[in-house]
Amino acid sequence: MNQPRFLRLAFTVTLVLGALATGAEMGPAVSPDKKLIAFASNSHAASPAYLRQHIGEMEQRLPLDGLIICVYHDTWGAEAGASLRAAGATPKTGQEVMFFGGRRFTRDEFSKDLGDLKATTFSKFTDNFILLTTTERGAYWTGKVEHSNLDWFDPGWPTIAENGAVAAWIAREAGFKGIFLDVEQYAGSLGAWGRPFDYRTRPDSDKRTLAEVSAQVRRRGKEWMQAVTDAYPEITIILYPNLGWQKSIDYELLPYFADGLLEGLGPRATLVDSGAGYHLQSYRQFRDLRQQAESQGLERTAVPERYKKVQYGFGLWLDYEARHDGQFAEWRTDPKEFNENFRPPTELGNTLHNALTVADRYVWLFVWHGAAWWAPDSPPVNSCPRCPHEQGFLAPAYVDAITNCRDPHPLEWSPTWQEKILTPEDLDRMGRNILANGDFEDWIIEDLSPQGWYLGGQGPAVTRGERTVKGAHAAGLATVMPRGHVFLDQRMAAGAYAGKTVTLGAWAKSEYGICHVQILDFVAGDHKVSSTPVAYSGEEDGWQFLTTSKTIRKDADRIVFRLGAGPIRGQTAYLAGAMAVVAEDQDAAEK
Repeated sequence: MNQPRFLRLAFTVTLVLGALATGAEMGPAVSPDKKLIAFASNSHAASPAYLRQHIGEMEQRLPLDGLIICVYHDTWGAEAGASLRAAGATPKTGQEVMFFGGRRFTRDEFSKDLGDLKATTFSKFTDNFILLTTTERGAYWTGKVEHSNLDWFDPGWPTIAENGAVAAWIAREAGFKGIFLDVEQYAGSLGAWGRPFDYRTRPDSDKRTLAEVSAQVRRRGKEWMQAVTDAYPEITIILYPNLGWQKSIDYELLPYFADGLLEGLGPRATLVDSGAGYHLQSYRQFRDLRQQAESQGLERTAVPERYKKVQYGFGLWLDYEARHDGQFAEWRTDPKEFNENFRPPTELGNTLHNALTVADRYVWLFVWHGAAWWAPDSPPVNSCPRCPHEQGFLAPAYVDAITNCRDPHPLEWSPTWQEKILTPEDLDRMGRNILANGDFEDWIIEDLSPQGWYLGGQGPAVTRGERTVKGAHAAGLATVMPRGHVFLDQRMAAGAYAGKTVTLGAWAKSEYGICHVQILDFVAGDHKVSSTPVAYSGEEDGWQFLTTSKTIRKDADRIVFRLGAGPIRGQTAYLAGAMAVVAEDQDAAEK
């Protein structure tokens, strides 16, 4: 399915001639030391048993350097299969590993999967990884509360380090490069500590200080990494989404865990910041993300000399946004419609070349759709009703784009679709502001709330801005809970705007960048939220202008414009200058 050599040469010559004609700088051919690896969502990932049977076909079809897969203990089917099938799910969904719970594993409990991996003759897939997640669901599958997630202070926590050593040993015995450690706080963890890196949601946050918990998290990170590198001294750990350099209230404890990992890292082991840039495309975007990770990481780490040894990679979402409601909600599998995907094959090669050029070694692809991605002959699993051609997901054009991504490409390439960063002036030009009291000038004195807006959320409180204002006015959102989602809503009938695209914008100021703007439309009580990525325009004295857009469904009966924040107790997020305009109004005026 890959292109013949003469076609690949013609492809490269075309790129070079095009770059010379435009004066664009060509990026060099990507070194073979740079590796492209990938994994699929949930049950689309190949099992060790499937790899053993189909490795030849997979390596022929997929121009990759490695896979990220899950391994399961030998008794998984007996413990989890029946209950999962009764619930209408598949026995192995890919992310319910139990390595970060209270259940202790031993090496001999993985004889089936390890046996299959050892019996698999990998040729092209030289850089493979085992997926581990810190979201723990063990108690859900086994029904034993002691198998739930463990707090950092739990005396049984060393079990997690021992389980990490088991996973590392499996990786070493299988000839894998290491572990892909996913620390995202997915829904579904059981036990009292469902969000391990979110200090504000701890039940004992009123008894243990942030400094105390941070120090314990750092100790546990060191303990885990020491156990892992003792079992596999040359291991590579890819940490997703990053090493905690990106300031986030949800992952307030992650930087300390990363410091612990660095302290426990053996001299021959490698830690990689995975640099999740799912939507990134241009060379400049990847370069800027790496520079941001390096500078902010060195500013926040307590072990700068060790941090300087970190490697940087990138993650790309191939069928980006294709599981959300929005412009790219439907993954197009008809070659005539490829240009309607966020990543058409004609642009994928440029994106991969840019990412590989900036990365130290690893770039990884995530894909949501398509059993064909991993298991060409298997039936569709968890099929998307809008994606009837899942089986043909990895079309020849996409295969060729991946194959050719290592050839020279122009570094100044710009994608066809680019997120437009809107300013208040842009919205002014687009049309009339349909919001009432968007500048928060008018307030209802009795309950001290802005006229025309409804306060909601978890322990919500709103105040009139006195010192922190944008222009003359602002509204401050806070919560009386340890943390909570609070918001101001303005509601209106959808009739005049049905089928039209509406853009909402507002100025926001908060310590952690925890504000957001959303548009919700309702059809018979069922709502959908705008999924257009919130764009940030400029920064003036800590204020950023946030925008989002949504095409209102033609049968919608109500619209809600929402200005929200996720503050912690004692912190206030400020919003001002809210505007909502209809894009079609501008089109009509121009006609």
